[in-house]
Amino acid sequence: MCATKRAGFQPCMARRGGFDWPRRQWATHGSAEGVFCGQPRVCGSWDGLRGMRLSPAGASRRKIRRRSRCEPRSLPYSAHVMTADHVALVTGGGGGIGTATSLALAGAGATVLVSGRDELRLQASVEAVRSAGGVAHPLCLDVCDGASIRDAREQALELVGPVDWVVANAGVAISAALTSDEAESVARQQMDVNYHGARRVFEAFLPHLLKHGHGRAVMVASSAALLGYPYITGYAASKHALLGYARSAALELNGKGVGIGVVCPHYVDTPMTDASVARIADKTGRDHEQARAALAELNPGGKLVEADEVASVILRLLQSDLSGVVVELTGSEQREIESGLPLVPHSPGGD
Repeated sequence: MCATKRAGFQPCMARRGGFDWPRRQWATHGSAEGVFCGQPRVCGSWDGLRGMRLSPAGASRRKIRRRSRCEPRSLPYSAHVMTADHVALVTGGGGGIGTATSLALAGAGATVLVSGRDELRLQASVEAVRSAGGVAHPLCLDVCDGASIRDAREQALELVGPVDWVVANAGVAISAALTSDEAESVARQQMDVNYHGARRVFEAFLPHLLKHGHGRAVMVASSAALLGYPYITGYAASKHALLGYARSAALELNGKGVGIGVVCPHYVDTPMTDASVARIADKTGRDHEQARAALAELNPGGKLVEADEVASVILRLLQSDLSGVVVELTGSEQREIESGLPLVPHSPGGD
């Protein structure tokens, strides 16, 4: 790893959603493997994002390094964790990002537990993985039901042993105006699935991740975790909550052998987006192709993100030796919002 030193700072304001957000930009140097070097460039400004206190009052604080969006660059995390013989759990595995991720992980050598509520869709994903030469098993799991999660954990142990990686992908997106009668129920439902569902699964399988000291998790958030959008306040709130949870958990678990990453894709070409396209077509009178094009134009790149691209980033985050990395996918590029921290090796004598 190359040497680092402090550099001077000049104001740099990254425009985001109508608000000016000061950011620190960190340089990336290293070998072909992408070794990270935390040297700040003369583009950052804000020295105040210090992260959560990791030790008793009076002790020094650790920082989660944040990268400016002024100049997106290639992602710096290196793949030091081998994939072969790892067991991965993917929630929401019955289609879209879940299926693409299951294929990517199995293609890298992992045994994949494809989980969800719809047995037929799960079986279709499992067959797709097996047809590609991978190893996968269906695992019925409802992220809103603690008993279902515990049962799935026991089944996983009996079937393949402890889980090494968790991909919290299950989610739901429902639009509702703030003045609508269903605003309350829609907000609660999305918080229960998108935030609490991911949290329940991660915490239930956390003992597995801690067991061998090389556990990893990736939370599938959304651009709605970074920005505000009209008519999806409940969805945006749930994804903001998930991102905040992941940031804090990454700090708390560093030194215990567990790393956490987050992906924040804009609109992805998945069945969930197909449902949004159908709603747009129904409300505007456009045909489906016009509605899909209008939705794609909302992405900074002017096109929908591919599920395979999201899966590729998820795999790299799981293989990374950094924790706390947050990646935004726009449809045309990958932006590293936060660079994370190098994982501190697990200490057997620690708590």
